[in-house]
Amino acid sequence: MSTYFTTAAITICHQRRGEGDRVYTLLAANGGRLEAIADGSGKILSKLAGHLEPFSEAVVTLVQRGTTTKLTGAVCRRRFLNIARTVERMQAAGACLRLCRELIGVGQDDPQPYALLRDALTALDDGAAPEVRDAVPTVFALQLSSLLGWRPQLDRCGRCNAGVASGSFDLPAGALLCVSCARSVSGAAALGIETVQYLRSVLKDPLPAAAAVPASADTRRTAKQMANDLVAYHATAKSA
Repeated sequence: MSTYFTTAAITICHQRRGEGDRVYTLLAANGGRLEAIADGSGKILSKLAGHLEPFSEAVVTLVQRGTTTKLTGAVCRRRFLNIARTVERMQAAGACLRLCRELIGVGQDDPQPYALLRDALTALDDGAAPEVRDAVPTVFALQLSSLLGWRPQLDRCGRCNAGVASGSFDLPAGALLCVSCARSVSGAAALGIETVQYLRSVLKDPLPAAAAVPASADTRRTAKQMANDLVAYHATAKSA
């Protein structure tokens, strides 16, 4: 039995399969991350491909047959054309797409990651200032981690529950540790007061406002490293 459905979706990536088919990885408003096959025979793929380019949002029609999902229609709704105008914007947008591929499971049906990705691409497309543009992947990584259940605990020590303004971030605990508790943990990264305040703000504010939260270059670098470490930890755990 076949099930047809239509949803807004953003193309994460695609790859060839077999003689001419193409497998699209999509992040959908309804359905989460999907792997959908576009038939390479006839003119089907040629009609769809132009609507499913990178950095674009489309309304797609899919048919589910057992465990296989096929693309039968696509109409581009928005192209984030300005992203392709600079290498820096493309790199930032590409980082967000990679995070979706690495962290979101197929069939993980939650509309919030889709809305977050659309907000990130919109912020980059709107021509944000360089410091805001560069902050988008960091903010996206932190907010996506939060949506997936890995929100960093930054207000209390992950061990003794004491209030903290700074400390060391322990990846396995997903929490900031106070000075006393951090002594017994190896590899926890030190986070100063300004960095902790910055992280709290970017986890609270929506994009693009979160990417525009003011901070020093050192604070942004430390936050970026912490976000990268958090993503790498959970991506490794997910694939184990």
